[in-house]
Amino acid sequence: MNRVRILCLWVLMAGYMLFVQDVSANSVELVRRNDILQNAGFPRLFAMAFMEQGINRPEIQAQLAKYDIVVLGFRPKWGQTTHVPIQSVVRSIKKINPDILLGNYSILSEACVEYKDVTKERTAILDMQRWWLTKADGSRVSLNPKTCRLEINFTEFSKPDASGRRYPEWAADWFYREYYAGVPEFDFWYFDAIRFRTWIKEADWKGIGENQRGDDSALWPIYRKGQAAHFKEAQRLSPDMLFMANTDNDLSSAEYKGVLDAAFLECLMGKPWSLESRNGWQSMMNFYRSIGNNLRAPKTAVFGVCGNPNDYRFFRYAFASSLMGNGYFSFANSDIYGIPPWFDEYNINLGRAIEIPPLAPTGGGLYKRTFENGLVLVNPTDKSISFTVPAGYRHIYGPQDSFVNNGQVVTQVSIPGKDGLVLVRQH
Repeated sequence: MNRVRILCLWVLMAGYMLFVQDVSANSVELVRRNDILQNAGFPRLFAMAFMEQGINRPEIQAQLAKYDIVVLGFRPKWGQTTHVPIQSVVRSIKKINPDILLGNYSILSEACVEYKDVTKERTAILDMQRWWLTKADGSRVSLNPKTCRLEINFTEFSKPDASGRRYPEWAADWFYREYYAGVPEFDFWYFDAIRFRTWIKEADWKGIGENQRGDDSALWPIYRKGQAAHFKEAQRLSPDMLFMANTDNDLSSAEYKGVLDAAFLECLMGKPWSLESRNGWQSMMNFYRSIGNNLRAPKTAVFGVCGNPNDYRFFRYAFASSLMGNGYFSFANSDIYGIPPWFDEYNINLGRAIEIPPLAPTGGGLYKRTFENGLVLVNPTDKSISFTVPAGYRHIYGPQDSFVNNGQVVTQVSIPGKDGLVLVRQH
């Protein structure tokens, strides 16, 4: 009897140790990735880089390696058509910067029918299962009919396949096989278009030959549940990866809250529809600072900006605004995600933040935050504001806007409206 008990205990312990080792292997990698996010100095730089034709070039890889986080835009079967494995590109960038976090683009809600040669498996299942989103007359739906992208019905209204999966589960498996299973060096999974509600005005979501209005609030939680099912399957497949979503909402709904690690806030500034343009700077900052409440630790937000990279005043305004929070900064040339622009201010090592994000101005409407190696000021008002600079600071030096970034020691500055300034400590 004692031998039997001992044998049973030994088997249980052996099984437990194997389980712990497996979990620990995943946990170590996840902890490493979270530590990078948590402990990064400032500025924290993010880039969206969709450049399949040039991604093999060493100079492009070296440029991307200067960022802290990069989303790549590989299409399925890219390695087969270029004869260069995705993994080799990822490894090359990480060889230059071992601490960079890399992910790849994915989107659940739509598919491009022009890519049948590289996505024929997906197109075939969408056709066979009738998972395309259609209207009552049977026509397929697109948010932008000028593009190749068609919308997909990923809700519980759609019919499951023979194995009981709907499109959210099937798509997670497909994206995993195409991008992540063979490239363990990828650090995170990027999900585009994580919306609070559908943007489709009307469609036959229920498949009953009758259109339902997109502004019907009863549809919205069902829409979000489809996205949540996608996250759940992705988490099962890749428990050691980070999850990042491009979101138009604060992720506080029951379906999204506490599910994701990071949020990309696209074009917060720079477009007529940007949050800063529509609701003002303070509303934008409240959104930027608060979204972390609905993310998993370390609650990472990316402050996305879309604009003209030659408009240095606008860049400073946006860059300094982002530094009033703890997120990462992204600047896209308009909203085109090709080779990301580089600015003189990116070369400055501000170190760690000495002050917490300011919730109120210092006076006159000017916001200030001090870092180990510098001082950042932003003026979100429409008028110039003067500020007495503490001893020991100078302008940065840079050729892009040499009138402002002249390297001179400074004791008093006047910040124009909708502008910002980065000063560094004298050495």
